[in-house]
Amino acid sequence: MGITVRTLQYYDKEGLLFPSAESKGGRRLYTDKDFIILHQIISLKSLGFSLDDIKHRLISLETPSDVAAALTEQADSIREKIEL
Repeated sequence: MGITVRTLQYYDKEGLLFPSAESKGGRRLYTDKDFIILHQIISLKSLGFSLDDIKHRLISLETPSDVAAALTEQADSIREKIEL
């Protein structure tokens, strides 16, 4: 995915993505569900969502209709910026 350790640490600090566990040696351990969340963060970021927006939206992105609604809202926001 091309994500650095520093980015993962930053997402943890900002409350976006937390490791599911930690090894005895202090390494962060992520599950498949964590990787799905990371993929959502990366995808939304590439579509122009701010990290603050992403943080508040991740909770509600549980179903495909939730994702579609968020993307529609972002597309409308982008259209408004273009029209200005």
